[in-house]
Amino acid sequence: MLLFSGNFVASRHGLQNGLSVPDLVLLRYAVAGPLFLVLLLRIGLGGG
Repeated sequence: MLLFSGNFVASRHGLQNGLSVPDLVLLRYAVAGPLFLVLLLRIGLGGG
């Protein structure tokens, strides 16, 4: 719940300080994408 609510706080802060919605989307996926990719490469896709 803390991470979920922190997302709203960070988004509001970014919007108030000059970031646009596409900027926030890009930042979100630019961080989460590589982290998830590392996790997938480490544990695999579970195909057996």
